[in-house]
Amino acid sequence: MRRVELPELGDLFEQPWLATMATHRSNGSVLLSAVWWEWDGESFWVSIPEGDIKDRHILRDPQVSLSLAEEASFPGRGLEIVATAQRVADPGAAGLRRIATRYLGAQVADEWLTQFDPAMPWVLLRLTPTRVRAWDHRDEPLLQQAAPSWPGGHSSLPSPDGVTDGQGREVISATRTNAKTLRLPGRDWALLLGPENGDVRNVTLGYSTFPSGSAPSGHRHPAEEELIFVVSGRGQLRTTDATIELEPGVAVFIPPGVDHATIAGDDGRLELLTVFSPPVVPGSYESGSGT
Repeated sequence: MRRVELPELGDLFEQPWLATMATHRSNGSVLLSAVWWEWDGESFWVSIPEGDIKDRHILRDPQVSLSLAEEASFPGRGLEIVATAQRVADPGAAGLRRIATRYLGAQVADEWLTQFDPAMPWVLLRLTPTRVRAWDHRDEPLLQQAAPSWPGGHSSLPSPDGVTDGQGREVISATRTNAKTLRLPGRDWALLLGPENGDVRNVTLGYSTFPSGSAPSGHRHPAEEELIFVVSGRGQLRTTDATIELEPGVAVFIPPGVDHATIAGDDGRLELLTVFSPPVVPGSYESGSGT
Protein backbone atom coordinates (compact mmCIF):
# COMPACT_ATOMS: atom_id res chain seq x y z
CA MET A 1 0.00 0.00 0.00
CA ARG A 2 1.41 3.37 -1.02
CA ARG A 3 0.56 6.01 1.58
CA VAL A 4 -0.15 9.47 0.18
CA GLU A 5 -1.14 12.92 1.37
CA LEU A 6 -4.72 14.12 0.84
CA PRO A 7 -3.85 16.49 -2.06
CA GLU A 8 -2.38 13.52 -3.94
CA LEU A 9 -5.82 11.88 -4.13
CA GLY A 10 -6.74 14.37 -6.86
CA ASP A 11 -10.20 14.00 -8.35
CA LEU A 12 -11.26 11.36 -5.83
CA PHE A 13 -12.85 14.26 -3.93
CA GLU A 14 -14.95 15.18 -6.97
CA GLN A 15 -16.43 11.69 -7.32
CA PRO A 16 -19.74 10.95 -5.59
CA TRP A 17 -18.81 7.79 -3.69
CA LEU A 18 -20.60 6.88 -0.48
CA ALA A 19 -18.59 7.32 2.70
CA THR A 20 -18.96 5.45 5.99
CA MET A 21 -19.15 7.59 9.13
CA ALA A 22 -18.64 6.14 12.60
CA THR A 23 -20.25 7.68 15.69
CA HIS A 24 -20.25 6.38 19.26
CA ARG A 25 -23.18 5.02 21.22
CA SER A 26 -23.40 5.62 24.98
CA ASN A 27 -22.42 1.99 25.66
CA GLY A 28 -19.16 2.44 23.75
CA SER A 29 -20.19 0.56 20.62
CA VAL A 30 -19.96 2.16 17.20
CA LEU A 31 -22.72 3.08 14.76
CA LEU A 32 -21.65 2.90 11.11
CA SER A 33 -23.68 5.02 8.69
CA ALA A 34 -23.41 5.39 4.92
CA VAL A 35 -23.40 9.13 4.17
CA TRP A 36 -23.20 11.58 1.29
CA TRP A 37 -20.48 14.20 1.62
CA GLU A 38 -18.63 17.07 0.00
CA TRP A 39 -15.04 18.27 0.43
CA ASP A 40 -14.08 21.98 0.51
CA GLY A 41 -10.31 21.52 0.45
CA GLU A 42 -9.99 21.43 4.23
CA SER A 43 -13.03 19.66 5.64
CA PHE A 44 -15.67 17.09 4.80
CA TRP A 45 -19.29 18.22 5.12
CA VAL A 46 -22.10 15.78 5.92
CA SER A 47 -25.81 16.61 6.26
CA ILE A 48 -27.98 14.93 8.92
CA PRO A 49 -31.44 15.63 10.38
CA GLU A 50 -31.25 17.57 13.61
CA GLY A 51 -31.98 15.28 16.54
CA ASP A 52 -31.50 11.94 14.76
CA ILE A 53 -29.40 9.18 16.30
CA LYS A 54 -26.13 10.38 14.71
CA ASP A 55 -26.77 13.92 15.93
CA ARG A 56 -27.45 12.71 19.47
CA HIS A 57 -24.23 10.69 19.42
CA ILE A 58 -22.22 13.71 18.30
CA LEU A 59 -23.76 16.00 20.91
CA ARG A 60 -22.51 13.55 23.52
CA ASP A 61 -19.19 12.66 21.85
CA PRO A 62 -18.09 14.72 18.80
CA GLN A 63 -15.25 12.35 17.86
CA VAL A 64 -16.08 10.65 14.56
CA SER A 65 -14.32 8.64 11.88
CA LEU A 66 -15.03 8.67 8.16
CA SER A 67 -13.75 6.39 5.42
CA LEU A 68 -14.28 6.23 1.69
CA ALA A 69 -12.80 4.33 -1.22
CA GLU A 70 -12.93 4.53 -4.97
CA GLU A 71 -15.57 2.02 -6.04
CA ALA A 72 -15.02 2.21 -9.80
CA SER A 73 -12.27 -0.39 -9.82
CA PHE A 74 -9.57 -2.10 -7.88
CA PRO A 75 -6.84 -1.10 -7.37
CA GLY A 76 -7.93 2.41 -6.46
CA ARG A 77 -7.65 5.20 -3.92
CA GLY A 78 -9.12 5.65 -0.47
CA LEU A 79 -8.81 7.33 2.89
CA GLU A 80 -9.73 7.14 6.55
CA ILE A 81 -9.93 10.19 8.80
CA VAL A 82 -10.58 11.01 12.43
CA ALA A 83 -12.20 14.35 13.21
CA THR A 84 -14.03 16.34 15.85
CA ALA A 85 -17.43 17.11 14.37
CA GLN A 86 -18.58 20.71 14.40
CA ARG A 87 -22.36 21.14 14.12
CA VAL A 88 -23.45 23.98 11.84
CA ALA A 89 -27.08 25.00 11.36
CA ASP A 90 -28.41 24.52 7.83
CA PRO A 91 -31.29 27.01 7.34
CA GLY A 92 -33.62 25.98 4.56
CA ALA A 93 -31.60 22.78 4.06
CA ALA A 94 -29.37 24.65 1.58
CA GLY A 95 -26.37 22.50 2.44
CA LEU A 96 -28.39 19.29 2.12
CA ARG A 97 -29.63 20.41 -1.31
CA ARG A 98 -26.08 21.17 -2.45
CA ILE A 99 -24.76 17.80 -1.32
CA ALA A 100 -27.75 15.92 -2.75
CA THR A 101 -27.21 17.61 -6.10
CA ARG A 102 -23.68 16.14 -6.17
CA TYR A 103 -25.19 12.66 -6.10
CA LEU A 104 -28.50 13.05 -7.88
CA GLY A 105 -28.25 16.04 -10.19
CA ALA A 106 -30.27 19.22 -9.62
CA GLN A 107 -33.61 18.02 -11.00
CA VAL A 108 -33.72 14.69 -9.18
CA ALA A 109 -32.37 16.29 -5.97
CA ASP A 110 -35.20 18.81 -5.97
CA GLU A 111 -37.76 16.03 -6.37
CA TRP A 112 -36.05 13.86 -3.73
CA LEU A 113 -36.20 16.69 -1.17
CA THR A 114 -39.98 16.94 -1.48
CA GLN A 115 -40.33 13.84 0.74
CA PHE A 116 -39.25 15.92 3.74
CA ASP A 117 -41.31 18.46 5.67
CA PRO A 118 -40.03 21.92 4.62
CA ALA A 119 -39.89 22.86 8.32
CA MET A 120 -37.69 19.88 9.17
CA PRO A 121 -34.42 21.12 10.72
CA TRP A 122 -31.11 19.92 9.30
CA VAL A 123 -27.55 20.12 10.58
CA LEU A 124 -24.29 20.18 8.67
CA LEU A 125 -21.33 18.37 10.21
CA ARG A 126 -17.95 19.88 9.48
CA LEU A 127 -15.29 17.17 9.74
CA THR A 128 -11.80 18.65 9.67
CA PRO A 129 -9.30 15.77 9.78
CA THR A 130 -7.06 15.52 12.83
CA ARG A 131 -5.65 12.17 11.69
CA VAL A 132 -5.47 10.86 8.16
CA ARG A 133 -4.58 7.58 6.46
CA ALA A 134 -4.76 7.82 2.67
CA TRP A 135 -3.61 5.41 -0.03
CA ASP A 136 -3.26 4.99 -3.76
CA HIS A 137 -3.02 1.44 -5.13
CA ARG A 138 -3.21 2.33 -8.80
CA ASP A 139 0.51 2.18 -9.62
CA GLU A 140 1.35 -0.99 -7.68
CA PRO A 141 2.51 -3.61 -10.24
CA LEU A 142 1.16 -6.62 -8.36
CA LEU A 143 -2.28 -5.12 -7.79
CA GLN A 144 -2.48 -4.08 -11.44
CA GLN A 145 -2.89 -7.78 -12.14
CA ALA A 146 -5.96 -8.04 -9.91
CA ALA A 147 -9.12 -9.39 -11.55
CA PRO A 148 -12.02 -8.88 -9.12
CA SER A 149 -15.16 -10.92 -9.73
CA TRP A 150 -18.48 -11.53 -8.03
CA PRO A 151 -21.36 -14.00 -8.50
CA GLY A 152 -23.37 -12.93 -11.52
CA GLY A 153 -20.92 -10.18 -12.43
CA HIS A 154 -19.77 -12.05 -15.49
CA SER A 155 -19.92 -15.57 -16.81
CA SER A 156 -17.31 -17.62 -18.57
CA LEU A 157 -18.44 -19.16 -21.84
CA PRO A 158 -16.02 -21.65 -23.39
CA SER A 159 -15.66 -21.23 -27.12
CA PRO A 160 -17.29 -24.02 -29.18
CA ASP A 161 -14.03 -25.83 -29.78
CA GLY A 162 -12.65 -25.08 -26.33
CA VAL A 163 -9.88 -22.88 -27.73
CA THR A 164 -8.62 -19.97 -25.68
CA ASP A 165 -6.14 -17.29 -26.62
CA GLY A 166 -3.22 -19.42 -25.42
CA GLN A 167 -3.06 -17.51 -22.13
CA GLY A 168 -5.98 -19.24 -20.46
CA ARG A 169 -8.51 -16.54 -21.32
CA GLU A 170 -12.03 -17.53 -22.38
CA VAL A 171 -14.98 -15.88 -24.05
CA ILE A 172 -17.09 -14.07 -21.43
CA SER A 173 -20.47 -12.38 -21.49
CA ALA A 174 -22.29 -9.82 -19.36
CA THR A 175 -25.74 -8.29 -19.11
CA ARG A 176 -26.96 -4.88 -17.98
CA THR A 177 -28.99 -6.61 -15.28
CA ASN A 178 -25.85 -7.97 -13.62
CA ALA A 179 -23.53 -5.08 -14.47
CA LYS A 180 -21.98 -3.00 -11.73
CA THR A 181 -23.63 0.42 -12.10
CA LEU A 182 -21.93 3.61 -10.97
CA ARG A 183 -23.67 6.90 -10.23
CA LEU A 184 -21.55 9.48 -12.04
CA PRO A 185 -22.43 13.17 -12.37
CA GLY A 186 -25.40 13.52 -14.68
CA ARG A 187 -25.80 9.86 -15.55
CA ASP A 188 -25.54 6.21 -14.55
CA TRP A 189 -22.72 4.19 -16.10
CA ALA A 190 -22.85 0.39 -16.14
CA LEU A 191 -19.60 -1.54 -16.53
CA LEU A 192 -20.38 -4.34 -18.96
CA LEU A 193 -16.92 -5.70 -19.75
CA GLY A 194 -13.43 -4.59 -18.83
CA PRO A 195 -10.35 -5.54 -16.82
CA GLU A 196 -12.32 -5.04 -13.60
CA ASN A 197 -14.69 -7.95 -14.23
CA GLY A 198 -13.04 -10.36 -16.63
CA ASP A 199 -10.09 -11.28 -18.80
CA VAL A 200 -10.45 -8.16 -20.95
CA ARG A 201 -7.15 -6.30 -21.24
CA ASN A 202 -7.30 -3.62 -23.90
CA VAL A 203 -10.81 -2.19 -23.86
CA THR A 204 -13.71 -1.17 -21.59
CA LEU A 205 -17.35 -1.53 -22.66
CA GLY A 206 -20.02 0.38 -20.76
CA TYR A 207 -23.58 1.64 -20.98
CA SER A 208 -24.46 5.25 -20.10
CA THR A 209 -27.96 6.39 -19.19
CA PHE A 210 -28.65 10.15 -19.01
CA PRO A 211 -31.96 11.31 -17.50
CA SER A 212 -34.08 13.59 -19.65
CA GLY A 213 -32.59 17.09 -19.72
CA SER A 214 -29.32 16.08 -18.05
CA ALA A 215 -26.52 18.45 -18.99
CA PRO A 216 -23.40 17.70 -16.91
CA SER A 217 -20.18 19.61 -17.43
CA GLY A 218 -17.61 18.16 -19.79
CA HIS A 219 -14.31 16.39 -19.37
CA ARG A 220 -11.53 14.80 -21.39
CA HIS A 221 -9.84 11.40 -21.40
CA PRO A 222 -6.10 12.10 -21.50
CA ALA A 223 -5.02 8.76 -23.00
CA GLU A 224 -8.15 6.87 -24.05
CA GLU A 225 -9.96 6.80 -27.37
CA GLU A 226 -13.72 6.68 -26.93
CA LEU A 227 -16.47 5.38 -29.19
CA ILE A 228 -20.14 5.98 -28.46
CA PHE A 229 -23.20 4.48 -30.14
CA VAL A 230 -26.64 5.93 -29.50
CA VAL A 231 -29.04 3.16 -28.50
CA SER A 232 -32.06 5.34 -27.72
CA GLY A 233 -33.04 8.93 -27.04
CA ARG A 234 -31.79 12.21 -28.45
CA GLY A 235 -29.29 14.83 -27.40
CA GLN A 236 -26.03 16.48 -28.35
CA LEU A 237 -22.33 15.85 -27.94
CA ARG A 238 -20.46 19.13 -27.75
CA THR A 239 -16.74 19.84 -28.13
CA THR A 240 -14.93 23.15 -28.36
CA ASP A 241 -15.11 22.91 -32.17
CA ALA A 242 -18.34 21.08 -32.98
CA THR A 243 -21.84 20.02 -31.91
CA ILE A 244 -22.97 16.55 -32.96
CA GLU A 245 -26.64 15.68 -32.91
CA LEU A 246 -27.26 12.36 -31.16
CA GLU A 247 -30.10 10.08 -32.21
CA PRO A 248 -30.51 6.29 -32.41
CA GLY A 249 -27.98 4.72 -34.76
CA VAL A 250 -25.40 7.54 -34.59
CA ALA A 251 -21.80 6.55 -33.74
CA VAL A 252 -19.11 9.03 -32.63
CA PHE A 253 -15.35 8.76 -32.20
CA ILE A 254 -13.69 11.00 -29.58
CA PRO A 255 -9.86 11.19 -29.69
CA PRO A 256 -7.81 11.40 -26.50
CA GLY A 257 -7.48 14.87 -24.99
CA VAL A 258 -10.63 16.34 -26.57
CA ASP A 259 -12.95 18.19 -24.18
CA HIS A 260 -16.50 16.95 -24.65
CA ALA A 261 -19.87 17.11 -22.93
CA THR A 262 -23.05 15.12 -23.48
CA ILE A 263 -26.46 16.77 -23.19
CA ALA A 264 -29.66 14.73 -23.10
CA GLY A 265 -32.79 16.00 -24.82
CA ASP A 266 -35.88 16.99 -22.86
CA ASP A 267 -38.08 14.27 -24.35
CA GLY A 268 -36.73 11.16 -22.64
CA ARG A 269 -33.62 9.31 -21.51
CA LEU A 270 -30.49 9.21 -23.65
CA GLU A 271 -28.82 5.78 -23.66
CA LEU A 272 -25.35 5.22 -25.11
CA LEU A 273 -23.05 2.26 -25.58
CA THR A 274 -19.50 3.42 -24.74
CA VAL A 275 -16.16 1.87 -25.63
CA PHE A 276 -12.76 2.98 -24.31
CA SER A 277 -9.30 1.88 -25.40
CA PRO A 278 -7.05 1.53 -23.51
CA PRO A 279 -9.40 0.65 -20.63
CA VAL A 280 -10.65 3.54 -18.51
CA VAL A 281 -11.18 3.80 -14.77
CA PRO A 282 -14.67 5.33 -14.57
CA GLY A 283 -14.66 8.75 -12.97
CA SER A 284 -10.86 9.02 -12.99
CA TYR A 285 -10.80 11.59 -15.75
CA GLU A 286 -11.12 15.33 -15.34
CA SER A 287 -13.93 17.13 -13.59
CA GLY A 288 -17.52 16.22 -13.75
CA SER A 289 -19.16 14.07 -16.30
CA GLY A 290 -19.88 13.30 -19.89
CA THR A 291 -20.06 9.93 -21.59
